[in-house]
Amino acid sequence: MPERPDGPAHLIAGHMVGPDAPPAGMADYVAAKAALAAGLTAVRRDRRRTGASVLDIRLPHVELGSAARRVVGEPPHLPRGLTVDEAADGIVPDPIGQQGRG
Repeated sequence: MPERPDGPAHLIAGHMVGPDAPPAGMADYVAAKAALAAGLTAVRRDRRRTGASVLDIRLPHVELGSAARRVVGEPPHLPRGLTVDEAADGIVPDPIGQQGRG
């Protein structure tokens, strides 16, 4: 993260939590997510003195349609994931206030 003349930079990374026992065919995915988490931790420590924020948001399974866009092989069978809206609602409260909606 480059230092900015107008103030500290902020980095937000959202990714799926790698399960402790990944389903068959997901070892490379979980390894990549573990590497991302380690990298974010290192960046957070490196940039702490600049006031930069690094948020590592670990989401549950979210349906993004990735299985339909796979490069090779068959995707693992997973239970239905959250929609993007459902995942976002679990992270950021609605700023407009949707209490009256049903």
